[in-house]
Amino acid sequence: LRDELVAGQAKLDAKETELNELRQQIANKEAENAEKISFAPRATISGYILFKPTKSESDKLKERLNVRKKTSQLIQASENRATAAEAEAESAGFESRRNLEAAENNRLAERAKAQRELEAEMAKVASLHLDNAKLQDKSSSSSCRRRRRRRVCRQELRLARRHPPL
Repeated sequence: LRDELVAGQAKLDAKETELNELRQQIANKEAENAEKISFAPRATISGYILFKPTKSESDKLKERLNVRKKTSQLIQASENRATAAEAEAESAGFESRRNLEAAENNRLAERAKAQRELEAEMAKVASLHLDNAKLQDKSSSSSCRRRRRRRVCRQELRLARRHPPL
């Protein structure tokens, strides 16, 4: 049972590392997009206004970032509660197999729920990237760049919709 628990913990740690890497990639992508948006020129060329995000779009990005921060705090809090419950069960002498399995199942359920919330948020961000690309395409004169941006955004959206096994 201990070996199974250690093996399960190793798998969870690997998934957690992968999740943290994905969070870092998302944060980097958001920072990159925010930088692009903040430096977008506002000029008129042959009667067309180049894309510059409105304050509401900027507020949406900030709101999504806050949601992502809250989600990560919820994940951390649920993991802390599960770890504390396990430590309390062990210290009180409740090391029966059923109690340990129940604690582990609860922890896995909370982690899965947090993962689903994070994936939903990632899908929203990918959708925002696609919307952003469509808006930029309206101001772009090169159809090749437009198709490439849409293809990349669609790929990001497909990846965000997938549910990797825990």
